[in-house]
Amino acid sequence: MSKNTKTYNEIDDYIATFSDEEREEYEIAEAALDFACMLYHLRQERGLSQQEAAKRAGLHQQAISR
Repeated sequence: MSKNTKTYNEIDDYIATFSDEEREEYEIAEAALDFACMLYHLRQERGLSQQEAAKRAGLHQQAISR
């Protein structure tokens, strides 16, 4: 068994101890992080700065940064 497999199983074991509410919050946070990563990579692929992406979205640059 590799070290990575052990670590992954430890994380799964820890998550298995979550209450239903904690598991739901974890899944929401995980989805938000996935979405943020997708937006970041799309912005990079299109060569947009945070400022330009914010302008196109009608947001402040700080919102894009967050």
